[in-house]
Parts: sequence; structure tokens; C-alpha cells
Amino acid sequence: MLVEDNAYLRTALERTLRNAGYEVTVIDDGAVALERIKSQRPDVLLSDLDLPGLDGVSLLRHVREIDLDVPVLLMTGSPSLDTAIQALELGALKYFVKPCGPEEILRATEYAVNMHRMTRLKREVLIHMGFDGAVAGDRAGLEATFERALQTLWMAWQPIVSWSENRVFAYEGLVRTKEMALANPTLLIGAAERLGALSRLAAAIHSKVGEALRAVPTDRTLFVNLHPRDLVDTTLFGPDSPLSDHAGRLVLELTERAALDQSHEAMDRVASLRRRGFRIAVDDLGAGFAGLTSVARLEPEVVKIDMSLVRDIDKHPRRLELLGGVVRSLDGLGMLVVCEGIETDAERAAVTSVGVDLLQGYLIGRPGPELVSWSRTSN
Repeated sequence: MLVEDNAYLRTALERTLRNAGYEVTVIDDGAVALERIKSQRPDVLLSDLDLPGLDGVSLLRHVREIDLDVPVLLMTGSPSLDTAIQALELGALKYFVKPCGPEEILRATEYAVNMHRMTRLKREVLIHMGFDGAVAGDRAGLEATFERALQTLWMAWQPIVSWSENRVFAYEGLVRTKEMALANPTLLIGAAERLGALSRLAAAIHSKVGEALRAVPTDRTLFVNLHPRDLVDTTLFGPDSPLSDHAGRLVLELTERAALDQSHEAMDRVASLRRRGFRIAVDDLGAGFAGLTSVARLEPEVVKIDMSLVRDIDKHPRRLELLGGVVRSLDGLGMLVVCEGIETDAERAAVTSVGVDLLQGYLIGRPGPELVSWSRTSN
């Protein structure tokens, strides 16, 4: 769909696209284009920013309320930083500055068509796998699926154990839902991101964690994962938060990449949370990001070694030697180390041989709805 009110440019673009084999619907008014999109979903929307009826950014905003996937290419003869930022935040695939050459338009259109095709294929694969609503292209469908997911949200708890002391050290809370379309946590978080509902998801998770804290002995420690945006949402950890009265029993996990990407505001927020009694963990260390930089910045109480480093570590002496060096360095800084993803006795023996005491993984225990007990003799 081509939306352009300049007759000369509209004719030239239409000719270029038709000559390349595309079917083109031509409209010269933003409001008319929006009405057409409600009944005719284009593979690509190519629109001017300065339009009668409805400007290009507003058109994009309304399109995203209808269809989350259609690629949108925006053109303008009067570029500004504000409109560029708005376009990108609303998911525009490309932002052109006029005059646009035909080759540039065709390259962007071909790329957009391919992206849309891959999105549809991904949706079909997930439908085949049973995730029928996980990638709903229309906002209404995704919102309905997400609401069902929130209503059936629950937490699975996986033990983290001290091998030397033969006891449970803590439990990590992992979000789950009975809504099969979003049963995969990655899909659930992705849906929340697309709908701008991360705060609602976090609040629902915190409510479930609060219920668990009230129901278990006060000596139990729980780990809770944080999305980077949770740090700057002050309502999630305010006085009325279900977690506020249990700060001393909670360890807040930040992924290594998230920790590195924090603004000064977010880093200040980490300091504030620590002053209130929360402990901080850096998760996924060794998952392919920037080494120990995040550890140096955050000075966490706990560092979790990613399972990608742990997997088959008993078969890789150099990797085990590297892990041993990291463990000694962190121990010297007073930080606890947890190895995630322990699945075999050989992996467990290898990591404990270089000083790792806190272990998590399927060998220790799988996530479940209860905070289960554990000892070596029962595993």
C-alpha cells in the first residue's frame, strides 16, 4: 500500500513498484488509508509522513493497534529527530529522507516483504507446535491471549543447593502460565514487550512471589528475575509492593547484558534497592557478553555462571581451568558463585573440584510448584 499525497511522486513510486512486479494500492489520505487497512492487510505499507487526514506517525500508531507485524516504511522531506525516534519506537522498519531513489525504495520494499514472509512462516511453525496465539499479528488477539496468560500465571521453583553443606540454599522463581499459547516464558515476555505491558507482567509475578514468601518459613531465600525496565519502574518496589516487607529474603537477578545496558538512573536504582535490603545477582555470566564488566559495575552479592559454560565442562580442561580462575577471583571479592545447568554427576564433580559450592540444574531438581526439600541421599 502506497500512501502519498504528492501526485508527481505518487505516480513515480507507483510506476517503480509495479514495474518490479508488485501489486500496489495507491491512496493520498492518511485517514482513508487507515480505513482501508482495517479490511485489506497489505504486505508492506509505504507512507509519507506529511499527509492530509492523518499524518504518517499517527497512521503508524493506529496501524500498530490493528496489526503488529506489517512492515511500515516512512518517507519525509522534512526530517527531524523527534519524528525519527517516534517512528522507530512504533516499529517502523525504515525511515527515508526524500528524495528517495528508486533503487533504495525497491531494496527496502523487498527486504520488508521478506521480513513479513518470515514472520508469517514463524507463526505457522508455532501454530503447528501448539503455540497457536503466541505470535498473533492483530493486537486484539494478542491482548486476549496475554490476559488469559496473566489470569493463569504461576511460579515454578527450582532449588539452588549448597553441595558442601548438603542443604537447600535458595529457590529461583520461574514464571509459568497455563495459557498454552504463551507457555514458553520467552513468548510471554515477548508478548508483554509488544503490548507495552511489562509492568503488568512484573506486578503479577511479584504478587505470586509475595504469596510464596508469606507461605514459607522466614529462613527461605528466593531469587527473582528482573527485566531491565523493572529497575526504572518505581511502583514495582514501592512501599505497597508485595515484596517490600521481604527484601532481606530476596535476591534480584539481572542478566549480564541487562546490567551492562543500564542507564545511570537504573544503576542508582540498584543502589537504592540494595540499601533497602535486597541483594543483587548477575545472571548468565559467560553467555557471550562482555565478561566481568557488569560484575565490576554492580558489585553483586551473587554471580550465576551460565549453563553454556557449564555444559560438558568435565570434558574441557581449559574451560574448567578458566572457571576455576573466575571462581577464585569472585570469592576474593566476597561474591557467591552459583553454577546453573548442572545435569550430570560429571559436571557436578568438575565444578565442585574448582571451588563451586552452589549448584542449580536438573541433576539437583527440576522446577515445580512447590519449594521441595533436597539432600544428596535423595538425589
